[in-house]
Amino acid sequence: MQEYGGGDGLILQWKRPSAGNYYLLLSEIGVASSSWVSQGVKITNTAGQVTFSNNSNWDYRVTFSVSNEPSIMTTAEMNYLMYKKAGLSPLTDWDFYTCDIDNTGGFDWDDIKYGYDLLNSGLYYKSYIFTQSQKTIIESNPTNNYYSTYPPTQSGTFTNQNQFYIMATGKHKTIINNLFKIQ
Repeated sequence: MQEYGGGDGLILQWKRPSAGNYYLLLSEIGVASSSWVSQGVKITNTAGQVTFSNNSNWDYRVTFSVSNEPSIMTTAEMNYLMYKKAGLSPLTDWDFYTCDIDNTGGFDWDDIKYGYDLLNSGLYYKSYIFTQSQKTIIESNPTNNYYSTYPPTQSGTFTNQNQFYIMATGKHKTIINNLFKIQ
């Protein structure tokens, strides 16, 4: 490859012995020259798992969405919010994700009001997604505020990630088999 000017780039083409011309054979390399090739959509099973093959060990991107994984506020969650608001235990990082129901970046009486309205109306509210590395960092530094470093998100596109964790606003965290579960 050699560049004489302008932007750089490289396109790989080849031909089989039986072919008359050189081609960019997308089906054999898995990606196009300028974008990733979609391999379709998969839905997780009831255990939250999905499998796919990557026999050639290619880099891959996964777009993960939990926007269809809502939660309902219960009396237990409302009691938890009031317990935290009363200052009966320290507010740690996972609490920011669970207690800041209105996503303003802080835990205040508006969150309590929001939670109370959800409780009375039976309306759904959001779940959020975290990667393995985010979970590890947040859990290993429980006194630091990673809420602004890892803002709550319902979906994202991740490269070479194969494990994610779901958390819901208003729901306090429990760990079962090292996976986050909505409690």
